[in-house]
Parts: sequence; structure tokens; C-alpha cells
Amino acid sequence: ATAAAFWRAASVPVSAVLGFQSAAAPLFPLLHHPVLRSPLAVLGQFLLVAALAVALDRRRSRAAVLAAVGSAAVLVPPAAGSLALRLSPDTRVWALDVGAGLSVVVQAPGPRWIVIDGGGSAYSRFDPGERTVVPALEALGARRLTAVVSTHPHPDHLGGLPAVVAWGRPDVVWAPGSFRNDPRYRQLREAAEAAGTRLTWVPAAGLSRGLGPADLAARWVPGPTENDRSLVVWLRSPGGTVLVGGDVEIPAQKTMVSAGWLPRADLLVAPHHGSADATWPPWLASVAPRRIWVSAGRADNLPCRQLEAVATRLGAVVETTRGQGCLNAVLSPPSPDTGRPPR
Repeated sequence: ATAAAFWRAASVPVSAVLGFQSAAAPLFPLLHHPVLRSPLAVLGQFLLVAALAVALDRRRSRAAVLAAVGSAAVLVPPAAGSLALRLSPDTRVWALDVGAGLSVVVQAPGPRWIVIDGGGSAYSRFDPGERTVVPALEALGARRLTAVVSTHPHPDHLGGLPAVVAWGRPDVVWAPGSFRNDPRYRQLREAAEAAGTRLTWVPAAGLSRGLGPADLAARWVPGPTENDRSLVVWLRSPGGTVLVGGDVEIPAQKTMVSAGWLPRADLLVAPHHGSADATWPPWLASVAPRRIWVSAGRADNLPCRQLEAVATRLGAVVETTRGQGCLNAVLSPPSPDTGRPPR
């Protein structure tokens, strides 16, 4: 009974603090940070308000104690969390649930934030960049992006990216040179220029960028369809390699395997949402993933049976946004305990 009474009494100030955070967040973006909405941080903010009230009542010694405790509760968790994030060698990856489209968020060591594709639809005015990707980035603690990559200009991949670029002000924005000056990239190009950067066309020979201990790279090959000419994007880091296959179909996959530059990856985001026209066993064997992610809408009959069969032969686990919602993974460097070799 005593505990219940305490929580009933505490609910009022806690609700007040959370309400203030929501109201003030547009003016102070740091208040969006999830650490500041943790129970300890909310308690600290409440104690700071209480300290002010006690000080106004001229009970200075009590006010000083409350202020010290409140400040510690507010400041220590974000500082410790930020330091741990900066020192962590892990790479974190999310495939957001954007329906039948694709949007992948990567947090490389540093942390450095990368968004690959932004979801979208040719049949809806809903902007997944503004309504899904940006809120997810804010909830994850991102404040600015290092890179934004568009694999190709189909609306289920490109639609949400202008809003993501406008919010994240990335250092670089990449798009496939196979679509250089395509009018479908007008909005993304304008968003990049407004954010103080420019759209860079990735040549067929590829492009890479060092991100501290990690390396971001992208490449494309000529092909008979627009899907075949989309970028393949990968990030190598101390924790492993993640590869996003865009929408490359079997003709492009054959070219990549023949050329011999396709990297092996711990985590593969399946090309063309895991469909049969993008499932070629030798390509998958070359990548040799341990996990395969499929981004697909609830109405789609994906992944195809061929992909599931190949994954079984490779010993890879298949996960889908259709079945599980947002997917997430942590790629950690090998340790003496696990003995996992780097790839």
C-alpha cells in the first residue's frame, strides 16, 4: 500500500517533467535523447525543480543537496552513455519497418551514423523519411549523419531520403552513377545542397570512405534493368561486415561474381526484398552471410522459397521485417572467448 501510494504521488511530477520535455524539445533537440527520458534522469530533473522551490523558500542547505543529487542524476547517465558509445568498437545495424520498401540504419564506431535508402511508395503521399526514419534516428540517439546512400531511384528506396538528408545534414550523399542526372534525384540533390553538401555520383569502379576504424564502400555494374544498375553498399568494421544488396538481380549478380570484387559479409540485406529474380546461389555463396535480412511488406510473399533453401544450405538465419518488424543486430569484434575469426 505504501509503495502504491508513493508511485501515485510520483506520477504527477514525473508526468510534468515528461510533458515539459515534449513541449520544449523543438527548441532544445537534446531533450529528444532517450537517456534524458530514463527514470533516473527524470528523477534528477524533478529534484532540480524541487531544489529551486526549496531555494525560493530560503532553505538553502536542503536546496544545495537536492541540486547536487539532481544534477548528478541528469548529467552522469548521458555523459557515461556518450563516452561508452564513443569508445565502443561495435557496429549496430537496423532494418526499419517501412513496409514494402527498404531503409537501413548503421551505427559505425565513433559513433558515425549512416542511412542506406529511405523507404517510400509511388502510391502514397506518406513520407517514411519524415514519419519513420527520422523519429527512429532520434530515438536511437543520432544527432547528425555521416553518410546517406541511395541505392537507386525507385520510390520504395528513394522516397524518404530527402527528409532524412534535411534532418541529418550528412557529410556525404551518394547515388549510383548509372543514374547520373536522372530527374528522379532532383529532390534529393536539392535537399543535399540545402543541407550544405552535394550529391556524389558513385562511379562503376566504386567509391569508398574511411570512417575511423571502419570503411564504407559502394559499387555498381552495368545491367539490363534499373534494378541491376543499383548500388551494392557495404561497411567493413572491427565487428564485421554488413552488405546491402539494393535491388540487384541475377544478371548483375553474375557480373559481380565474375569480377571477383564482391565482399564476404556477416550480415546481408537481401537484394530486391528477397525475391526469386534476385536469388542466385553462387552470389549468395560468395557473400557467405551468417544472417540474411529481408525487408518486405505484409502483403508480399517474401522471401522466396529459393532464398530460404540457399540460406539453409549456407547455415544462415533469415529474418524479415514482415514477420518481426524492425530488425537489429550488433556486430562485435572477435574475442578470445568466442574465437570468431574476423570477416
